[in-house]
Amino acid sequence: MVSLFDICYGDFAELRSPQETEYSIQAAGISYLKNGLAIGAVRHQMKDTENGCHIRLTVEFPALMPNRNIKAHQHHLACEFFNWFLEFEKRIKEGRYE
Repeated sequence: MVSLFDICYGDFAELRSPQETEYSIQAAGISYLKNGLAIGAVRHQMKDTENGCHIRLTVEFPALMPNRNIKAHQHHLACEFFNWFLEFEKRIKEGRYE
């Protein structure tokens, strides 16, 4: 199933998930359809730890969203962040990050 929407990062007006103070970095905003209807939101929060980082991924879906869509999005996030971490690891081994 294809979805087309925009996320307005920095738009926190209708977010229901709280910002947690121990997370120093966040990517958060409201998701809008082309006609301006708010359909959900994201609040991805990150913090450094002694051994790397901790990331809390939160997606706010419409109440009537089918469970299969939510499960598919969980898979999407797992794949996306797995790929990011593989790339970070590769760059560290190449000496591009210290």
